[in-house]
Amino acid sequence: MIKPLACSVAAVALVGCTTLNILKGPDDFCRSTYADFPAGFENSIARELRKEPPQGALTQPYSREAWSKYWNDRIFYVWTVGPDACNGTYRGPSGPELVEGALARRRAAGLPDIELESRNRDKPL
Repeated sequence: MIKPLACSVAAVALVGCTTLNILKGPDDFCRSTYADFPAGFENSIARELRKEPPQGALTQPYSREAWSKYWNDRIFYVWTVGPDACNGTYRGPSGPELVEGALARRRAAGLPDIELESRNRDKPL
């Protein structure tokens, strides 16, 4: 038999967590997503070194083309991260810093340079 006090404590804990999640705004999600970029890039570099396909192409075999497309997408979409991101509440590394750090780690791991698509050729990489 479940004791009433245990049920009350569980209910208060669940309601409290739910209330805290409701009080978080979209900027919290945005900042959390950007904070995950360095770890996500490290994971992607490890996958590429193991000759596994990138996220978004997991059902396909490993290919340089798939990885080139993956990194070109990351470069394009992450490049604009900066002080204006998340309604001005982001305080982490800028997009260029994130991208340049990931590319430097790729090079240090012995991975080939990425063939930049036209949309990324204007970036000083």
